[in-house]
Amino acid sequence: MTTQSNFSAILFATLVLPASALAGSASGGTWNISREDAYREHFADAVEDYTGTGNSNLGQCIDGVSAMKNQLSSTSYTNYRIFTDASASSNDWQSATDQTWADGGDLAYFSGHGNSGVFVMNGAVGDSVVWYNETQWGNGDVEVVAMDACKTLDAAGRTNFGNANVNDGVHWILGFESNANDTAVTATNYGYYLRSGYGIGLAWVTATRDGHDATQTGAYVRFTSTACNTASETLTSLTCDPTSGVTTATYRWSL
Repeated sequence: MTTQSNFSAILFATLVLPASALAGSASGGTWNISREDAYREHFADAVEDYTGTGNSNLGQCIDGVSAMKNQLSSTSYTNYRIFTDASASSNDWQSATDQTWADGGDLAYFSGHGNSGVFVMNGAVGDSVVWYNETQWGNGDVEVVAMDACKTLDAAGRTNFGNANVNDGVHWILGFESNANDTAVTATNYGYYLRSGYGIGLAWVTATRDGHDATQTGAYVRFTSTACNTASETLTSLTCDPTSGVTTATYRWSL
C-alpha cells in the first residue's frame, strides 16, 4: 500500500510529484455560463505546484480531477473545463469573476491546499487565496461545490462558507473538517459514485472514507427549503434551487 501524506496550508512536507495527467488546462463539450442553462457542466481547479508560497507541493490533485472527469464522461456531464497549477486562479471562485468558471458549471471541484474557510492557489492571475467572504456561488449555474482540501469545512468554516452562500442557489458545499490526504482516491471515487447514481452527500461521504482513516473527519453543508428538498438528490436530479426561505444543515463524520 502506498503511504498517503496529510496536507494542509500549514504543513510543509515535500512530496515527490508523479507525471501529471493534465498540464495547464483541459476542456470538452459546450461551456455555457447562462444561469440555469440546459447544459450539464463540471469545472475543476487542481493545484500541485506551490513553489514560492511556503506550502508543500502536492502529488495527486491533478490525477484525481482527471480521473473524476473520466468517470463523469459516461454521464450527461460531458461538458467540462479543468485548470491546473498556474492556470488555476482565485478569480475562478471569487464573486466578481466566478460566473465564467466555478459558477458557470453545475458542479465545481477544487483540489489543493486549504484551511478553515479558505483554499489556496498558486496562479499567474489573481491573489491565489480564496476566502469564504469573497465567494457568492449560485448567482450563476453552480449547485454543488466540493473542496478536496484540508479543514475548509471545520466548525468555523462550515459556519462561514454556509453564511456566505445563503440564498444564492447552491445546494451543497462539500469538504473536510480535518486534514485531508494527498490522494487521487477522493476525486476519482466521487466521480464514480456520482456516475453510479449515489446521492450528492452520500457519494461524498463514501468517497472521503475510501481514501482516509478514522482519525480524520469529513463534512458538508446542505441548503434546503420548503420548495426544494435537497437531501436525496443525485447529480441528475438538481432541478430546483433553494433560494427562498433557505435553511442550512451541516454534517461531520469520521472517515
